[in-house]
Amino acid sequence: MEGLIIEDIVDTVLDNGNVQRVSNNKNVFIIKNNTILKSYSTNNLAPIKSRPLVKSNRENPNIGVIDFETMRITDNTSKVYACGFKTFLDEEVYTYIFFLLVPKGTYL
Repeated sequence: MEGLIIEDIVDTVLDNGNVQRVSNNKNVFIIKNNTILKSYSTNNLAPIKSRPLVKSNRENPNIGVIDFETMRITDNTSKVYACGFKTFLDEEVYTYIFFLLVPKGTYL
């Protein structure tokens, strides 16, 4: 006769009348009156191994510069009024200026 064990379960009655069920030698359940009081796993998992970080001091020509110019408004918020950016892929510097409608009494 051949078979396949799907799950190995061992039930033990403890001194206080509770039942301890161990499933596949890993999962433990403490049961009282058909209610699970406590459950835990005895699996010892290995920590996740990280790959070493590769550092490079070389320039990346695809990275450029972004610059935002802001001004402070009376409600203690800052608004962007100009934005500029440049990449190393293009010789031209792109600048955008925004015109803001600000209330009277605005200060910089």
